[in-house]
Amino acid sequence: MDDIPEVYYLETIEQMRAISDELRQRIIEILGRQPMTVKQLGLYLGQAPAKMHYHVHELERVGLLKQVETREKRGILEKYFRAVAKNLSVSEGLLQRTSPDETIASVSAMLQNASRSFITALAIMLRKQSFEREDFPALNGAQVWVTDEEYLQLLKQINALVEPFRAPRGREGERERTFVSMAYLPVPGSQDEASPAASAFAAAQERAAPRASASSTPASKPHERIIGIGLTIYSRKDLERSAKKGKKIDIDFVGYCRFASDVTPELIEQAIGRFRFLGKLDASTEVRAALKRKEVQITIENP
Repeated sequence: MDDIPEVYYLETIEQMRAISDELRQRIIEILGRQPMTVKQLGLYLGQAPAKMHYHVHELERVGLLKQVETREKRGILEKYFRAVAKNLSVSEGLLQRTSPDETIASVSAMLQNASRSFITALAIMLRKQSFEREDFPALNGAQVWVTDEEYLQLLKQINALVEPFRAPRGREGERERTFVSMAYLPVPGSQDEASPAASAFAAAQERAAPRASASSTPASKPHERIIGIGLTIYSRKDLERSAKKGKKIDIDFVGYCRFASDVTPELIEQAIGRFRFLGKLDASTEVRAALKRKEVQITIENP
């Protein structure tokens, strides 16, 4: 029963839709490691049997799960299910056969589910006022400049880093976490500045920004903005690098933020333009005071 393919390439748009749900993705991942009954899956995932029956049935119906064994236990037949492969991937042929609208709808549903789960986890942490770095959900964005070959190599490296942690190892304190990564080529002019969402975002950013007085002297260089959720650590070298470039950092962060012990208030003044933060701040008393002078009130509304 352990002999299953490494990769299964999705054949239909219905299969793509079926795995847009995060719970189903977890089911596929678990049954890619070993066969289980619906009851065992429910206990493992903390889900009601009726809910698990529904999702397993749907995944079996579209050909992503198979019944691999039946065992009799105390007069009851137990059905064991297994994923068709350890990993799922979308074939180029499926994308060619599927209309752009259908593909976008499927990917959109997947992203919405991931986003909803992330926001739920974030809301729980905020309501509990729990800002321990081990628990906080992480969201960070980065712009990278790479060749096409380096880009493909980077994706392989990220997958290789994650691979050893895809299955439980029985270590103390080990917990299941969801890891989602996205990489794409930005399209110039793709952001519709006239859209209501873009206008609302721009208005919110303007309200949050500190007001400059008429006598204010404009900065010699634009600020670099950093937005993130989770864990971030600033070393003395990080801040000295920004100060040397003459490009101050505007920080918008929720989570656990640490400034190294050798960071000075003077360096904060030179390197940071604005500091908006909600969470747990690990810094010296002097650095905290310097950051306070850079602070703008941040408000997080529960979803």
